[in-house]
Amino acid sequence: MSLADAGFTARQVAASPGAFFAGDLDMTALGVVLAEAGPDVSFVAVELTGNAAGGHPVSVAGLRAVRAAADAHGVPLVLDATRVLENAAHVVAHEDAWRGADLWKAADALLASASAATLSLSKDFGVASGGLVATGLPELADSLREHVGTRGHEVGLATRRLLARALSEQDEAAAMVEERMEAVRTLWTGLHRAGWPVVEPAGGHCVLLDVDRAPRFAGLERPVESALAWIYRGTGVRAAPHLAGRGRIRLAVPLGFGVRRAAQAADRMAARGATTRPYRTCCRSAARSRRAPWRGSIRRRPCPRTSAGPCARATGHRTTTPRSSPSARPRWSVG
Repeated sequence: MSLADAGFTARQVAASPGAFFAGDLDMTALGVVLAEAGPDVSFVAVELTGNAAGGHPVSVAGLRAVRAAADAHGVPLVLDATRVLENAAHVVAHEDAWRGADLWKAADALLASASAATLSLSKDFGVASGGLVATGLPELADSLREHVGTRGHEVGLATRRLLARALSEQDEAAAMVEERMEAVRTLWTGLHRAGWPVVEPAGGHCVLLDVDRAPRFAGLERPVESALAWIYRGTGVRAAPHLAGRGRIRLAVPLGFGVRRAAQAADRMAARGATTRPYRTCCRSAARSRRAPWRGSIRRRPCPRTSAGPCARATGHRTTTPRSSPSARPRWSVG
């Protein structure tokens, strides 16, 4: 069940303008929202290097300011800390008070700023599934203990041991996150140099493309979908629509993708972007949709290449595979 299903209504607060830590909330805007909502506020929620913001980080100072505002209003601060290591890496690299500090101390400072936090461990700790809930609120802690006592753990013993092992391997987790961030910077830099309309600044785990700034797709009925198909057909790179921003494409880089493959993906997209051939929309046109349907049939016949059994063969219609088909290229899932 989502928060909306449970009866909550979300109020979005604008980010702080013009800052490197583009995930920081605008404190004036937060004050206005809290004042307008009054006693109806249940909690304040912040996501570290959130997807909606394109992977942009939150500063320790900014998060502590949000906690102070939440305390003054008498409500808890709930943190989505799924990418806490990635956010901490930005903090020790760019926040003046934390520059050069230990990564895990910065992560601890981020978590300590919250009243409660949820962590999906699949993004920064290299596991397929599983996560944690942490809180300093005694009532919530008692409720969680009661939940485990009556319903049991949400995951089995083997998975709990795997999660504990992943959390204990701090050096390995930090190295994986730092490599992914370097791969994102490599991809962003390559696309920026090639003239792709990248969203600035570079995030921590994805690169956003602003399709509305790409003349090649101007005037199309479905510019985002057409751009996705055009990129995939010419490069083998699979991207996705950025659901938090209309007219944008998201290239997400997973753990383990590597800097070398990110550079290769950037080179392929640079070559694709340099082509001067006119673009033809990938979406079916109205004229084509009015064509008479194909009159062929599908028959079951013995396969001429094997005696293992029948195969489906189309009659009355000839199909060809173009040489430029992406089936001949490696598929890279970057989004």
